Amino acid sequence: MGMYEEWAKSKDPSMEKIEVKFKKLDPRAVIPTYAHDGDVCMDLTAIWVEYDSEHDLYRYHTGLAFEGDVDTAQFLFPRSSNCKTDCYLTNSVGVADIEIYKGEIMLCFKNRTSLKMMTIFKTFEYLTDADNVFGYVKRLFNLPKKYEEIKTDLRYHALEYAPYPINARVAQMMCIKRPKTELTEIDELGTSERGDGGFGASGI
Repeated sequence: MGMYEEWAKSKDPSMEKIEVKFKKLDPRAVIPTYAHDGDVCMDLTAIWVEYDSEHDLYRYHTGLAFEGDVDTAQFLFPRSSNCKTDCYLTNSVGVADIEIYKGEIMLCFKNRTSLKMMTIFKTFEYLTDADNVFGYVKRLFNLPKKYEEIKTDLRYHALEYAPYPINARVAQMMCIKRPKTELTEIDELGTSERGDGGFGASGI
């Protein structure tokens, strides 16, 4: 039993332990750990990153695959320090059905200031950098060629704009038992304070 489990057990003797097996697909892979006693999630470390030019995103690899017991779910969240970057996790919260999915755990991030937007900004800067009308017109005729040059250069250097460096903790994971939900159709729902008020029904 690890340090966290011992601490949690002392707080709640009835805490159920969930066994999750893992396999290192790459010798550089880092075993997830709880950074502090009381942490709910374990940190995931990236061992390498690739840029997906088609979708303008960064795919981080952990080099780890997991296997859980029946009904075990693995949830993948951004870390709170994500606010210090310009990126977001593309699927907000990742869900890995590790009972049936045995592949590598990967995280996809997008920069809010995408390379597509940077290409537009840099192209606009090029166009407006002319010091006279003649220079502006000359640059205007050269714009299509310059746009392609800027786009190619940015994509070539795409990894320089990756939101996280290699060997950084890029996300956190939590494994829980999936509750079995049974749906029952009825004719009328019960009343409540919020009712069917929609967004903001609980007030500001």
